[in-house]
Amino acid sequence: MKPFLPFAVLVVLLVFLAGSKAQTPAGRPALPPSLLEGPRPARASSGLAQSFEQFQKKVKELTNTVMEKTKEVTLDFTTKTRNWFTENIQKVKEKLESTFSKKH
Repeated sequence: MKPFLPFAVLVVLLVFLAGSKAQTPAGRPALPPSLLEGPRPARASSGLAQSFEQFQKKVKELTNTVMEKTKEVTLDFTTKTRNWFTENIQKVKEKLESTFSKKH
């Protein structure tokens, strides 16, 4: 594994040197187009801001939807559980009453 690190560093160094030695016709070093363009216009960042706002709205809607569905499920679950316990406790009471009320 040790030989890969120097090889990777050598490749990066060669690419960098090859790029810096390239000359434009005027004799100036060639720069990548991204460095020559400068900062992006404000419209691009406002588009990004709008994208984040839309994302925030969608996340908020999703959160509200999940919260509402969770409340519905929880309410339904608690109601069914309470009814199940009530019915079974009543059955146990009836069974106990019928068992112990018999005269032997």
